[in-house]
Amino acid sequence: MKLVINWVRTLEGMLHEGWYWNNSGILVKLASGFLPKMAWIFSSSRIKGATHSCKLLTQLFTHALAQTTRSVPSFCEKCFKVVVYPRNIDEARTLLEIFENSLPFGRSWKVGPDTRNYTKAQWGGYIYCRGMVDALGIYDNIVPLVEEAMPGIDAFVKQGCTEYEMALGPTDEYVRHELADQIEEEFFERVDEGELLTGQPPHMRVAAMAEWVDWSGKVDWTPVKYHLEPKPEPEPEGEGKDV
Repeated sequence: MKLVINWVRTLEGMLHEGWYWNNSGILVKLASGFLPKMAWIFSSSRIKGATHSCKLLTQLFTHALAQTTRSVPSFCEKCFKVVVYPRNIDEARTLLEIFENSLPFGRSWKVGPDTRNYTKAQWGGYIYCRGMVDALGIYDNIVPLVEEAMPGIDAFVKQGCTEYEMALGPTDEYVRHELADQIEEEFFERVDEGELLTGQPPHMRVAAMAEWVDWSGKVDWTPVKYHLEPKPEPEPEGEGKDV
């Protein structure tokens, strides 16, 4: 069985996400550089084995797979993440230093303010892994360093993207539809992402750190709490103290 898809209708939402139709009917990315909506600082390495950006894979899911087969992109099926939730900008900076100095070269990661309204954390650190074994190995090596520097910090391993879980439910219940491969193949025939970015230009890193400070001013504060002593109960009228 082959599914017939109206690709113009399916992909038109990407026109509002930095893409345009060329004269050959291919969706082309507007620019190879970008100004991220969220001020992540990330490593100079792509996810191992990746031939497309996470952003494009999410667009594949949102605009094509989720509406037709309720499957996730094939590359994403083996994506696991070690997740760390810093509690403020100081811990985020400490986590950034640990990631930069302790993770092996070639490992993909990001740290920064998590401004998404569907995640519980204000700050996040994510290390991208291929498979559960890879993720547990990274967790065992890096999380003890994180916990030593920031006792009580929340760290765990999860599979895939939160956006997928919101649409499809728990990741351990995903089932790949028989038509998902066809949809992926046709999708990638119709988009041209251009050259994938590697690394983060220095000016973008400086801009991200400025956003960190701005975000910290919004979320890293505690209200002054006044603990007032309760007033003593008045004595009933007509009753004096014993003499």
